[in-house]
Amino acid sequence: MAISLIYGPSGSGKTYRLVRTYILAGRYNLTAIVIKPRLYDARFNTREILYENDIKITENVYILGEDRIPQDVHYDFILVENTQFMSIPEIHTILDTYAVLSNNVVFYGTPQDYAGVPFPAVKYLLDNKNELLDVTEELTAKCYACKKPGATLTQRLINGVPATITPEIFIEPFVKHVPACEQCYTSPEEILGLTGGKTNE
Repeated sequence: MAISLIYGPSGSGKTYRLVRTYILAGRYNLTAIVIKPRLYDARFNTREILYENDIKITENVYILGEDRIPQDVHYDFILVENTQFMSIPEIHTILDTYAVLSNNVVFYGTPQDYAGVPFPAVKYLLDNKNELLDVTEELTAKCYACKKPGATLTQRLINGVPATITPEIFIEPFVKHVPACEQCYTSPEEILGLTGGKTNE
């Protein structure tokens, strides 16, 4: 059994890697399931994975803590989406309860939020990678502003403008999360300073 963490900022290709693994598994008659966290807003608790608006996984997607995940089946792959929104106890539920059912467990997550604050679940996995993980892989992306490769940070844009402090899980049509390099990234605190304390909520 191998346990992996693939992590990087928004737009670095984590969902692409998950979808690609799932599709390839099916192509070679391997079994794969996707586990998602249960979010506080039921609108986002969908049992599907959407990539680029046209590639969609609609089968074998389970919400942790809400759906019954079959435990009498062997899985070649357990793919864990949005690890950053899980709690540390939920991470251990996967490691202690479901990992034994699979050859490969792959966590996909963003290491820190748009304000630069580490997500506890991903930080926990990285801090304990020698004990918990067999493989870690950091993905980078092209910066949304300067277009240079190697971006490792996430910038939240509201109507195309870097955001100040807004709710952590904030998914609306006018909100985008994009990759940013250290030179182009603007923190919420910097934005408040530039706008005289005016927010863009």
